[in-house]
Amino acid sequence: MISTFICPFNKAKADGIRYAFLVYELDNGKRTNYDIAQKILKKNKSSSVLDAFFGEKDVVQSRIGRYKQTAHQYPENVYEGRLV
Repeated sequence: MISTFICPFNKAKADGIRYAFLVYELDNGKRTNYDIAQKILKKNKSSSVLDAFFGEKDVVQSRIGRYKQTAHQYPENVYEGRLV
């Protein structure tokens, strides 16, 4: 019997979804990625969000860019009945 292994890496993680929607909420097209990260840090001082939005400027900007991309994809996936 061959067992199937479901790879957990292609499923959206709860924190990733949360961070993506935090970025989506603050992205109005006028702020830079770094400004968005700074707003999130000010807004959520006591939560675990600090780890994802803290660090060197270029690393933070890269993370915010990835969260922006996925934030636009999540609603489309949910509408289609899948969350990948």
